[in-house]
Amino acid sequence: MRFARPMLGLVILALVASGCTSYYRITDTHSGRTYYTTSFTRDPNNVRFKDEHGQEVAVPAVSRVDSISADEYRTATRR
Repeated sequence: MRFARPMLGLVILALVASGCTSYYRITDTHSGRTYYTTSFTRDPNNVRFKDEHGQEVAVPAVSRVDSISADEYRTATRR
């Protein structure tokens, strides 16, 4: 029990340090345009999100949404 509390603290610290952000590549299948975002919502007709530039975007619901790595996101959004 002596080590339980420090170990719990280390686990929590590791989770916080690793981040909880998810990254997505959204491809509009009608135009072929690709967007990158960290969150999105779906409604019956659209996928809505803020793109890597902070612009509000809505694409058709049939668009492709892929989960990607943080490295791929950073590489794709590097300016």
